[in-house]
Amino acid sequence: MTSTTQEPLMPVVRARKRPVTVRALLWTGREEDLPAVRAFLGDDFVASEERDGGRVLRIRTMERGSAPDEIPPGWMLIEGVRGEHYACEPEIFAETYELLGADGD
Repeated sequence: MTSTTQEPLMPVVRARKRPVTVRALLWTGREEDLPAVRAFLGDDFVASEERDGGRVLRIRTMERGSAPDEIPPGWMLIEGVRGEHYACEPEIFAETYELLGADGD
């Protein structure tokens, strides 16, 4: 008799993201804020350029590797727990993060 049983599929599990504190900075799109943005991003800052009547920020992220992400004004710049940088849409940031106060408070 031949067995027709199949190997069990990998189970889908539920998980909760651990509460971690990250640093964040709002990208305003204003040229006068670029020194603060450069200081925050360090070597992950690539450029800032005018595009379609607004200033777009270009940053290096882990997800994109050497091809920089283009960040529109209004997005949050985030420094993760390992010092990595990425950007987040304002709506997603508001749903996912709780503001704790200014850095150093």
